Amino acid sequence: MFSKKDTINILILAIVTVLFFWQVLKEPTELMAAGDMTSDTIFSSNFMHSTFQQFGERALWNPYYSTGKAHVAHIEYGQYYPTSLLFLFAYKDYFANFLIIIHFFLAGLFMYTFLRSLNLRRSSATIGAVIFMLNRHFLMLFSGDALPIVAYSYIPLVFFGMEKLLKHRDLKWSVIFAIIVSMQFFAGRVQYFYYTMLALSVYTICRIISMRKQGLGLMKYILAAAILFLGITAIQLIPMAEISSFTIQNENTAATTYEFSAQESVPLKHFITLLIPDFFGIRVEKSYWGSPSWLIDMYFGILPLILLLICLIYTKNPYKKPIAIILAFSTIFALGSYTPFYKILYEILPGIGLFKVPGRMLVIFVFSAATLVAIGAEHIVGSTKTNKRLAVILAAIS
Repeated sequence: MFSKKDTINILILAIVTVLFFWQVLKEPTELMAAGDMTSDTIFSSNFMHSTFQQFGERALWNPYYSTGKAHVAHIEYGQYYPTSLLFLFAYKDYFANFLIIIHFFLAGLFMYTFLRSLNLRRSSATIGAVIFMLNRHFLMLFSGDALPIVAYSYIPLVFFGMEKLLKHRDLKWSVIFAIIVSMQFFAGRVQYFYYTMLALSVYTICRIISMRKQGLGLMKYILAAAILFLGITAIQLIPMAEISSFTIQNENTAATTYEFSAQESVPLKHFITLLIPDFFGIRVEKSYWGSPSWLIDMYFGILPLILLLICLIYTKNPYKKPIAIILAFSTIFALGSYTPFYKILYEILPGIGLFKVPGRMLVIFVFSAATLVAIGAEHIVGSTKTNKRLAVILAAIS
């Protein structure tokens, strides 16, 4: 998958990770965040670890929430994700720090892998990967739970798996793709998984149309991957489906309405944050006067935004169109109740009503934006020597 020439670019991503988390790495036993990470990831990991150590079995029922609830049925704990399984045998609270740091790096590595599969140069792929790692929306996730970061990191790897399946059309890639998708599902943030599948469907349809007759034989491999995915995730899917009839969305009609689902849509005025990230104030300084949700943060840099515009206006890359369509789709979706588009999708697509906060679709927005930035950088790098020097400068300061 990688050649020796990729080593230096992967090393750059590792250095970015170390520099960003330098203060945490100096004192690794101090938790970098609190809030949901303490009440969700750390609490559930401690509970699963202590139960396994005391009784030698997985935790099926959690008596510490109100009158108790079926722990094994709740996907939000990410209990079948590989690190959660390892935590059964050894766990300390500060392990959550390393869970975040590792997946911060993996987000860049997976993005780099996807961009290389689009036949982009290493320098362009590195720029896109760094943008995917350092955009403000992703960084805002650090103020909450760790598991959204895990789910976010898999988005480009899911697209990589589909791209390989589209190109090779064999059972080997059906298996690999199913495993990748299963890992994002097991990460525990099913809303991010659902949004990734929506965007991936748009991407796949666009790619099949562009491939014309070559894409017609693909469905059997996608079907094989879907069947394998259901087999791998059945251990979580079946309990989750069984308990779904007892959830608040089924018991409380107020939680199944369009108004409930459209909560915390992205206001149109927030697009100014693409240019001025702190236009509405700074939350940590309690000067924020914009939307009440910390999830609505769209800034990914001025120079990257210029590269994105260069991509949309000047490039003829075959991947520009499907990624641009995903960018438009995710943007309109995130606007939620501010356009009629979300209402239409709410009525026709199963599953949308199970979630609220359309603004969470911004994870797809920043993924597609970072991809277009990389394609824009590719256009500059592939031009004149002068533009190559410019590309080096852009890479250094983006």
